[in-house]
Amino acid sequence: MFDAKAPGETLLALARSAGLKRAWPESWMDYLKARWKPLHQRMGRGKDFETFWRESVQKGGVWEEIASPAVRWGATPAFAPAEPKGQGSATLVLYPSPAFYDGRGANKSWLQELPDPTTKAVWGSWVEIHPETAAGLGVAMGDGVKVETEAGSVVLPAYLYPGIRKDTVAIPLGQGHTAYGRYAKDRGVNALALLPQAQDSASGAVAYLSARAKLTKVAAAPELVMTQRDKNQHERGMARVIPLAELAPGGTPADINLPRAHAPGEGSGEKGHIELPSQHKLGKYTEPRLMQEGEKTPAHAVTAFVPEETVRGPRQIPVSQGSYKHAQHRWAMAIDLHSCTGCSACVVACYAENNIPTVGPEQVKRGREMAWIRIERYEEKLAAPSGTQAAANDVRFVPMMCQHCTSAPCETVCPVYATYHNPEGLNAQIYNRCVGTRYCSNNCPYKVRAFNFFDYAAPEKETFAFPEPLNWQLNPDVTVRSRGVMEKCTMCVQRILEGKGNARDEERPLKDGDIQTACQQSCPTQAITFGDLLDPESRVAKLSRAQRAYWALDELNTGPGVTYLKELELPAGSGS
Repeated sequence: MFDAKAPGETLLALARSAGLKRAWPESWMDYLKARWKPLHQRMGRGKDFETFWRESVQKGGVWEEIASPAVRWGATPAFAPAEPKGQGSATLVLYPSPAFYDGRGANKSWLQELPDPTTKAVWGSWVEIHPETAAGLGVAMGDGVKVETEAGSVVLPAYLYPGIRKDTVAIPLGQGHTAYGRYAKDRGVNALALLPQAQDSASGAVAYLSARAKLTKVAAAPELVMTQRDKNQHERGMARVIPLAELAPGGTPADINLPRAHAPGEGSGEKGHIELPSQHKLGKYTEPRLMQEGEKTPAHAVTAFVPEETVRGPRQIPVSQGSYKHAQHRWAMAIDLHSCTGCSACVVACYAENNIPTVGPEQVKRGREMAWIRIERYEEKLAAPSGTQAAANDVRFVPMMCQHCTSAPCETVCPVYATYHNPEGLNAQIYNRCVGTRYCSNNCPYKVRAFNFFDYAAPEKETFAFPEPLNWQLNPDVTVRSRGVMEKCTMCVQRILEGKGNARDEERPLKDGDIQTACQQSCPTQAITFGDLLDPESRVAKLSRAQRAYWALDELNTGPGVTYLKELELPAGSGS
């Protein structure tokens, strides 16, 4: 980190100091180029050496063209996987962790505190068991289970998951380090210790599917630390779906984000009206029908927290709050739930961009994690496919962050005006004005605010956040918060200011796409869109008028600035 040198420079310096009798190049770069010149003569194809070298560096190397060998197809497979060994009743499956793969990223606190997409567990290991198998063992969620194979045994908390086979148990890889670093040491178990000394016959790699396991309930086990235990929506319609046929009858999947065509006399999207989809039921939650222009709201439409039926009409995009108008911009976000895979890249990017501390497993147990974005995971039972007996589970992911409401409940309860509505539609937070009452967090229906119970940035304290030298990674454009301060998503206000500043310096208007939030930039499926609602041609404004658009807990009339696009329910057999 400080005055570091390439390993080659160090080797050259050692060779010179050893007094070896040969002419050594001046630098490691000269040595590399000298070694590449014979390769240039053979594969340069008429290019001068500098051009060949520069292109090779850009591509990451050069490769010779090799003719593809002839392949003979036969009905018999070239090889068959070996049968798992052991006397246990369940096949043991080890799978790479979505966060740190085989363990190479286990010493990164961001990844340790990143909830697993399936279990929402952090800072440890667990064993996944089918609920019926667990019931036969008398095991409940979080109970200790001893997993024993011919090679060894481990004790882990149980996670009951209906998506796994009844004759199979699964354990994630990547934990169980003894000396890898301060964050990886003594976290979970090394699941590889359960495998026999077996190799895959085709690749020569470790045979991960090579053992059978015996399961036994035990009294004591490490605690299963999870950030979300309830996977039920409780009829709130947080993660909604819509059949493709209902959404675009006679259309194609390419049309799914286009605004609905307006009939004569209906409101125009450019004037700020968002049209809602046709009636679609989700459990007891009934999405409302469109009200006709001039129709009065029925008396029974008074909303409760979880209404069984709510009637509402074309909704206006929030561009003002009373007499307080957004003169130039109304920043907003749209999230496509059909594209979101729950990978959580946005969560880690937000940690890095906004100097968010990690708090460790003990604080996570108390619900004190500091992440500004959480990926909520919900499960819905689907009807059993024809020819099967078991019902399928529909897993849905919903990225949840501050909704930057037009009528934000948090703003009205803050006694010192630390949270307020700024002229560009953002729900802003003034850190040095906050006195830590936490009224705002209590009044937020989305529960997206995080409170600093400790001073994670203090250099003299050993915490999970920024001990030396990790403090050098902090973003200088973002304030590091101290103890007693509430924080939450700012929609990367520092990037908004940078984008506006760049446009001003270049003497041009701000264009759609000039500003990207950290979560949007990191999303591999481009599920997140950010922009200005006051620009009717911006992508976020068009998505806010899309047929799939809805708002989380919209019956509370908070006027969220985040629009969600319903996940598509595709016809059976069409894939996803």
